[in-house]
Amino acid sequence: MVEWLDMGGYAAYVWPVFSVAFFLVIGIALTPRIRHKRIFEELKMDKEAASED
Repeated sequence: MVEWLDMGGYAAYVWPVFSVAFFLVIGIALTPRIRHKRIFEELKMDKEAASED
């Protein structure tokens, strides 16, 4: 198993790139959810402001 983690001597290059790619994919997956929540809250505030007028 240690040989697999060593990646043929390229572990110093492979694992950092793998980590960056992993976090980018997670960020790409979460961004639409965060934007959706923010837009939904803005629309809710606009609706409340319109009903007060």
